[in-house]
Amino acid sequence: MRYRHTVIGCVIFIAVMSVMLRTIESKLLFPAPRFPSGNWSPQDLEFEEIDFSAEDGVPLHGWFLPHQDPRAHVLFCYGNGEHVAFIAPVLKHLNEALNCSLFAFDYRGYGRSSGSPTEQGIFADSRAAHIKFAQLADIKSSEVVVMGKSLGGAVAVELAATRTIRGLVLLRTFTSIPDVAAWLYPWFPVRWFMHSEFNSLHRIQSYNGPLLQGHGTADKIVPYVQGEQLFEASPSTRKQFVSIPGGTHNAPIEGRFFEALELFLNALP
Repeated sequence: MRYRHTVIGCVIFIAVMSVMLRTIESKLLFPAPRFPSGNWSPQDLEFEEIDFSAEDGVPLHGWFLPHQDPRAHVLFCYGNGEHVAFIAPVLKHLNEALNCSLFAFDYRGYGRSSGSPTEQGIFADSRAAHIKFAQLADIKSSEVVVMGKSLGGAVAVELAATRTIRGLVLLRTFTSIPDVAAWLYPWFPVRWFMHSEFNSLHRIQSYNGPLLQGHGTADKIVPYVQGEQLFEASPSTRKQFVSIPGGTHNAPIEGRFFEALELFLNALP
């Protein structure tokens, strides 16, 4: 009888912990900053406000930055603690210094987009943004270069694995969310309780197009070794890894990476 009670108690404990940790996981993985935080009217950035919908009908929002003579058309997927208004400096540099047309979109639950963020929901948002961007730029969707940073890198990898794109650019991107959590909290069996995966290590094996990837050696959130592992898993024969000495996870994008990105875009077929 005592053994039975112990087993029942363990089952109840695991169930309660699972629910609690999934709630915590969602808040940590998707902090989802909302409008009106940030500067939504940057004076030195010209863009068009775009409203569109995901394939499941969720209303989404984005910024379109056209260019008269674009070197490339870049769909930008940001990190988990951002929205389009937070990345205006990056968009400005890509648009003006690298001569790219751009589309940056808010995941569901972020910025001015509706809904609540989930792994599959954000993937659906990226697919809708990919199609919308091609329409806005009047190009084929296969001509879009997809660029992702941190969590946005996992979004970009999923899109590259399931859609035809011109090139893939990743910065500070992990192998999977459970891998990151296990590295940050080695003393706790986080893999038992996590719901989200964002398994880029698996998905990138389905993409063999041009790849540029960068990672800082001092990244304390997504370890440098995960960037290396993700790069090695790519079957592409046209790939380049940019190591950024002393680079951290939340620092501004380094000039070294922008220089490599310009060369990468110039070399795209």
